[in-house]
Amino acid sequence: MSLKISISNTKIYKKSRRDQRKLKGKEGAIRVIPCRLKLGGPLTWLFMDNNPTVVFIRPGEVVIENREKPSPKTGELLIKTRCTLISTGTELTILSGDFPSDSAWARYGKFPFVPGYNNVGEVIDVGPDIDQSWIGQRVATYGSHALYVTANIQSARLIRQDILDEHAVFFTIAEIVMNGIRRANVRWAKL
Repeated sequence: MSLKISISNTKIYKKSRRDQRKLKGKEGAIRVIPCRLKLGGPLTWLFMDNNPTVVFIRPGEVVIENREKPSPKTGELLIKTRCTLISTGTELTILSGDFPSDSAWARYGKFPFVPGYNNVGEVIDVGPDIDQSWIGQRVATYGSHALYVTANIQSARLIRQDILDEHAVFFTIAEIVMNGIRRANVRWAKL
């Protein structure tokens, strides 16, 4: 099963059967989906043990592929995704394909491309060397836009209970800002 999503500027759109009926005769009319993909909702049962994963198959074309559910290896956690965040910079630049062929973008964004690096989820299994107490913990990782991802335990960040998934998923944006402040050597000053 795959779901085709077409891209226009920096918004993500989906044509559903209901929308096609409702908008019949209105050429180009499509429904907007927010630029945050939330997996694990009411349609998850359709995928059973599969792993729906967002894949950019070529510039401007996105599908959701059912991939094999990963297994955690030594030093890894298996995470069931609760929320991911789409980068309107990195991911949509790659999706557009609008970059020089000899650029860093071209070396990084090879098609088919599995996007995602802001993932929040619950640990559901651990590698053979990892303490079982990780199971049930909520973590933020650099995982992709997939229902199940594995992550190295060293890169997983525990999320406090009082922080919503929708807030925690911005962790890389906070890291980027903090690194910018550190590198700029910004200091508090007395006025």
